[in-house]
Amino acid sequence: MPSLSPTRLAARSRALVTLLAVTVLLALVPGYTTVARAAPRQEVNILAAHSGKCLEVASAAEGEAVRQQRCVGSPRALWYLRASEAGGGTVNIVNVYSGKCLEVENSSPVNGAAIRQGNCEGRPGADFGLADAGDNAWLQPATASPRKCVEVTGSSLEDGAPLRQWDCARQPGAEFVQRSDPVRETTLVNAHSGKCLGIEGRSPDDGAKVVQLTCSGTALEQKWQVGTAAGGAVTLANVYTGKCLSIEGASTENGARGVQAACEGGTEQAWLARPQGTGFHTLVNVNSAKLLGIKAVSSDEGAETDQWTDSGTRDQLWQMVPSVARVAAQSA
Repeated sequence: MPSLSPTRLAARSRALVTLLAVTVLLALVPGYTTVARAAPRQEVNILAAHSGKCLEVASAAEGEAVRQQRCVGSPRALWYLRASEAGGGTVNIVNVYSGKCLEVENSSPVNGAAIRQGNCEGRPGADFGLADAGDNAWLQPATASPRKCVEVTGSSLEDGAPLRQWDCARQPGAEFVQRSDPVRETTLVNAHSGKCLGIEGRSPDDGAKVVQLTCSGTALEQKWQVGTAAGGAVTLANVYTGKCLSIEGASTENGARGVQAACEGGTEQAWLARPQGTGFHTLVNVNSAKLLGIKAVSSDEGAETDQWTDSGTRDQLWQMVPSVARVAAQSA
């Protein structure tokens, strides 16, 4: 997690507000529609300042709730701003994964209205102003006058806490910052053993076993690049080898081994990372619908991974921790 010191928060907040200003100014430039919209967009994580957690959606579905989650490099936690057709300095906040907009449910003006993702159809609930809140920024939907704020419900610190619309009362959960260099790499720590997912012997070969190893904090074979797959799933490519976490032989059987293989887009290389509300996730293989765990629930160094029907054991739980090296670079 990057530093959330007042100085750094102020810089990140002003960057978010500045990004809004630049987006709106570009919309006023002749030719913006045909030229500037084709320019590379700036994709960011948006963090709740009080918790340091990322705004994220669990799927691409219309009406999916927006929640705060630990920043683990998920493509579902990436957003970009674009000038709203409503004008008045407002923007749409678009999720990169789903292509849908942050919005207040039914454009309701009342406190407690849920924040969800919708189809960006020009409703006032999808139009936001970004207001400077000192060290941070407020996200203010164009649903009510005077303006209300987006907040993490009850200023909760928990993973999975939903967002809602509420009065702007300087509550901690209503202030947000951006991270313009989003986390896209993660280390996977097993809840049972405390060891990290890595490659046996640092092998570059297809079929090399994916095993648990003592966490070094810097070993590239213990870092995984998070990518996007269909249906809200992710791929996990090993940073050292460039190969993807897979199930050997695309097997659907209990006990099939976790291996690395060339990233070819098969469903045996796609994983649903499902938050369990405790800072841990299960990793469900899309091809088999089975969970990644440690063979025989072992705590041993070098123990193999395998897939198994959900057993409720802690070896099937994983903490997704942002890359230490990357976070250090962001915080410098």
